[in-house]
Amino acid sequence: KEFEGNLDAKKQILEELKAYKPSENRPEAVKQLKEVISKWKEAGKVPRNAMNIDKDFNKILDEKFKAIDMDRQEAQRIRFENRVENLSDQGGERMLARERDQVRRKIDEASKELMQLENNMGFFSSAGSNNPLLKEAEKNIQQHKNMIEGLKEQVKMLNVKIREMQKAEESEDADDVE
Repeated sequence: KEFEGNLDAKKQILEELKAYKPSENRPEAVKQLKEVISKWKEAGKVPRNAMNIDKDFNKILDEKFKAIDMDRQEAQRIRFENRVENLSDQGGERMLARERDQVRRKIDEASKELMQLENNMGFFSSAGSNNPLLKEAEKNIQQHKNMIEGLKEQVKMLNVKIREMQKAEESEDADDVE
């Protein structure tokens, strides 16, 4: 029943977000969107069969971030922070560790692709700097480097959250001993 009530609250927040028109003042709009994210978190868990409401929320949130012309990386960071909070609420440390493993796999895959792209650059040794294929390859390399940096940042966020949860758990255990 509690989860059903939470679902109703989240549906209301979702409707408010859909109707939200970002202000012209970008910092103010970001603050308002962060407040909506906080309300979303405070609404609590929903029944398992309604978990897709989080995806809907993130999709609409993305649209609002685009509307205020927010840097894509910053929007991704804010959204990922929201995801980390949701994971810690839903499954705790175990879910966060699983997410960290998935992000690390993505880093490995992106690193392998980056090495392949950099290796392929050797084929352009005789090409002029105006060659469109060369420019495309350089752009691809930079995109992969940026993606890897973003993924590493996500791993750091996950590690911090996991450590916070472990410390909280240790302090609870210490309180229990006393």
